[in-house]
Amino acid sequence: MSYFNAIYADSNDNPVTSSHDDANAAPQVKKLEFSLNATNKADIDAAKAKHDEATSKLCLDFLEYEGLGKNDLKPLKLSPDSVMQLSFQMAYKKAYGSTPATYESSSTSAFKHGRTETVRPATLATNAACELLAKLL
Repeated sequence: MSYFNAIYADSNDNPVTSSHDDANAAPQVKKLEFSLNATNKADIDAAKAKHDEATSKLCLDFLEYEGLGKNDLKPLKLSPDSVMQLSFQMAYKKAYGSTPATYESSSTSAFKHGRTETVRPATLATNAACELLAKLL
């Protein structure tokens, strides 16, 4: 802790900037110029083609539902994170036919408010909830 206190004290005693400094860095920004040979350009084109081929096979669909949020869940004593985790587990079960056995990464960052998430391992209770909801849907 003393290390952090020393850093804090030093940053206050010897500030690099002040509130009076001009924060406009635009004049200092310079365009990067790359010197690419034919091999570099061909490699870039090949990478683009490989990326396009891989992403063209993706089938993405989503539903943005604004009728349920944390203000609806909290009075019911439900954690918004637990509801999201259950939805991830339900989606995984629907996609793969089983519940995740381990800590699985899950990315929603392609969407407007998305981020990198994880699908936590299913418990007997979450598995039962997924099976019940699957019957209802």
